[in-house]
Amino acid sequence: MPNALLAPADVHGLTYRGFIEINNEEHYIEIQQVSPSTLTGAKLYGSPKLRRLLHTHNKTILQQMSHASNIRMFLSDLTNLLERKSQNAEAQEQEVSKKVATMSTKQYEILLSQLNTIGMENVVYMDPGLKSFHLSIRDSSGRQHIVYIDLPEGSHIYPLNVIAELPCEMPTFSVKTNIPTVISAIRDILNDYQKLFDELDNLDANSWVLDPVRPTRRDTQRRLALGHHCTLHLEIKHTKNPCEAPDLQLFGAESRIAVWKEAINRNMAAWDGSKPLLDNILRVLELPKLPQRDNFGDNSADVECGICYAYHLNTPDTSATTKTPEKEQTPSLICNNETCGRAFHHRCMYEWLRSVPTTRQSFDVLFGFCPYCNQDITSKVILL
Repeated sequence: MPNALLAPADVHGLTYRGFIEINNEEHYIEIQQVSPSTLTGAKLYGSPKLRRLLHTHNKTILQQMSHASNIRMFLSDLTNLLERKSQNAEAQEQEVSKKVATMSTKQYEILLSQLNTIGMENVVYMDPGLKSFHLSIRDSSGRQHIVYIDLPEGSHIYPLNVIAELPCEMPTFSVKTNIPTVISAIRDILNDYQKLFDELDNLDANSWVLDPVRPTRRDTQRRLALGHHCTLHLEIKHTKNPCEAPDLQLFGAESRIAVWKEAINRNMAAWDGSKPLLDNILRVLELPKLPQRDNFGDNSADVECGICYAYHLNTPDTSATTKTPEKEQTPSLICNNETCGRAFHHRCMYEWLRSVPTTRQSFDVLFGFCPYCNQDITSKVILL
């Protein structure tokens, strides 16, 4: 059984995000499916370290995707593959380190010339064997971005393996593309998305972003706290025109979000793409401003699970199915008592109800009471 925990990250159930454990080390992973019924053609993303592990196994991973009947089976195969690779990595690095100058003097000169061209002050990290580099670049607004470049094993410089956090597909580089050309191309792409970065930076600075916890430049969605255990999920559809109307979805007790649903229905047609994203959100929701974390003070329980007192589950259950729905990752099970309205993770409520002797079960549903107000509450059985 794979040591992984994933949750849907979109309303269509095509994108899954979470963590996969390789030799006791957790790595962020994201799977974007074309169709919910198959992994064929799916795209796989992850942390820079995970992507470096994946790089040399692209063909094998594509085969695993095409043959896997579900995400859980694919993650099991992927975990086994990467653990074998990871276990041999240290021995391989030691073996390589014993070899003297795998690249010729001319190749070293070419490589150093390329690094000098982009400026050695922009080299954030360089491994002793000159095979891996973290390079800093700044866009036209002065924002810093990191580009991860790995050279192939052996004595060659090309082709380069390039990783960068972009809100679009990574460009395809030719076999002989050098480092300055890569950096220039990525900088041009980043400059094309300055409006997107401006709008999201403004939104992040004036709201409480619950998810992603640490947004990257690739993330075009946000989960925002609205108060009273209610949240707003937005997904920017037009990354080149981020002020166009995004997909909006409200989460929380129906009695609490009803007023915002009505406001969205009244005002969404008047969304003005020439106005800032934040201004449009406030106008549509009929709010003077969005809640910010600092303004909540000691009321952080307004977004936390009433059982584990966390927004995100702190300790992923590695025995859980990889198709764990998003409501098990964030406190989306809401007590319908308006005077209570506490939010809970489905997994936490499931475990709570299991521990209470008076809980009843009918088929795959547990019936019990809210631990705060004794209001009737239900939770679906979670299959392990």
